[in-house]
Amino acid sequence: MIESARLAAGLLLCLSLIPSIAKSQNVLTFHNDVTRSGIQWKETTLNPTSVNSTTFGKVLTFTADADVYAQPLYVSQFKMSDGQLHNVLLVATEHDTVYAFDADGQNPASGYLWKVSLLLSGEIWVNARDVGTTDITPAIGVVGTPVIDPTHGTIYVVAKSKTTSGTVVFYQRLHALNLATGAERPNSATTIQATLPGSGDGGSTVSFNALLNNQRAALLLAPTPNASTPYSVFIAWASHGDNGAYHGWVISYDAANIAQQTGAWTVTPNGAKAGIWMSGGGLSTDGTGNIFGASGNGDFDANSGGSNYGDSLFKLNLNSSGLSLSDWFTPSDQADLDGSDSDFGVGGAPLILPAQTGPIPHLMMTADKQGEIYLLNRDNLGGYNGNSNTNVQSFNNGGFSVHSNLVFFNNGLFLVPDGGPAEKWTFNPTIGLFTTAPQSKSSHTFGCNGCDGGGSNFSISSNAGYDGIVWAIDYSQFGNGPAVLYAFDTSNLTTQLYSSSTAAGNRDQALVAVKFTSPTVANGKVYVGGRDGVTVYGLLSNPN
Repeated sequence: MIESARLAAGLLLCLSLIPSIAKSQNVLTFHNDVTRSGIQWKETTLNPTSVNSTTFGKVLTFTADADVYAQPLYVSQFKMSDGQLHNVLLVATEHDTVYAFDADGQNPASGYLWKVSLLLSGEIWVNARDVGTTDITPAIGVVGTPVIDPTHGTIYVVAKSKTTSGTVVFYQRLHALNLATGAERPNSATTIQATLPGSGDGGSTVSFNALLNNQRAALLLAPTPNASTPYSVFIAWASHGDNGAYHGWVISYDAANIAQQTGAWTVTPNGAKAGIWMSGGGLSTDGTGNIFGASGNGDFDANSGGSNYGDSLFKLNLNSSGLSLSDWFTPSDQADLDGSDSDFGVGGAPLILPAQTGPIPHLMMTADKQGEIYLLNRDNLGGYNGNSNTNVQSFNNGGFSVHSNLVFFNNGLFLVPDGGPAEKWTFNPTIGLFTTAPQSKSSHTFGCNGCDGGGSNFSISSNAGYDGIVWAIDYSQFGNGPAVLYAFDTSNLTTQLYSSSTAAGNRDQALVAVKFTSPTVANGKVYVGGRDGVTVYGLLSNPN
């Protein structure tokens, strides 16, 4: 009876994370839901009429102790430790700190509802010099976006740290925090470790490396109906700028007791590399136990009976024996992608499209650094064919590299590539294919092609499918200058509604930009993570 109740709660939780215009405005995970749709379906305040530089702009800034790479998360009307209902913004930083803010600015004198450090005694966050990277700098703590279980009031987050005396030891831990107070839940935290058979480390086993592996991808909370637990937390890793002998990893834990690891899988057990980057996106799921992710450059020999899956989209399943691969797709030019550092799957999380009425009902999408966009049948990913791709459709965005998550809205695909404009392609549901020329493009281009900080992770807000707005962050000045928030009309991207650089006197200037963070839209506000805090945009009380 107890197990049945837990299963029901788990399935109810999953439904709360799947997009539905009947749900609240909660943003509980990266890009809004477990399909990684990137859509806020219930935004009734912000629309193409109300969003302009006269009536819309910066309204708040929440100060934090370090950079905010993880997407801020939002929970509406949650009872906090003061006994009051709050709209809550959850923010995690590179100093391994998690904050709960009143999202509307109604905070106590401290400036936040609660603040907790995930560091143990005698520890500090990792320094970029420790991992030889200039990518995320100067501090590395919480990088991947956490995930929230609203049913049980828990936020799951991974923190990276090191000891401060003696022989330096590096740690990565999964934490389960009480959403109302920030306190650790029972059995939290748990140190992340895993060892699997394989020759990739020069012996008979390969092991998770807490120093080399970068937990950039967002966490996923998903139902696992074939496992011993009704739902699990899934975590994926890549590396810090291709430094060291690393492997891509996926590890899962029982969401009800994170001391229990439920599975582990590595992309290259008998090879090297193939990190799961996804530009900060997260593993996705269709809600039936299938877990999808994408790996970048690395060894690939699955076409000849091997077990290495570099540059591949993979489908995993979790059962009582652990995590296992059930299907996969690899582009026909994998060797070229690997050789030219043109990672597959950096186009964010594998995007699961809504069920279709055309010839293939279950579609999904991703993209690579060469600007190639892939439409796939998630019931039959296709494996590998060296002569031609086995997916449903491929087309190119004009050669712009992609570090942008994809969004599918009202039969349109939206993408913001490196050095290019925001772009929209039209989907024909009757034949189940896209037109391969963009329907519209923005006049603004985001950074430059092939340089750090190009492109944009973006979100779309709408009111039940109407009044759609693309919210895109230009973070091409990352580390040196402010992020710039743009808004475009989804019906035609040539219509720019807003830019935070337009108002006189730097009225709307955001904090210094960080890469790959995605804007969070909820309850008439837009939240943008950056250097040492979050910039908040909304309707101005005294527009001028």
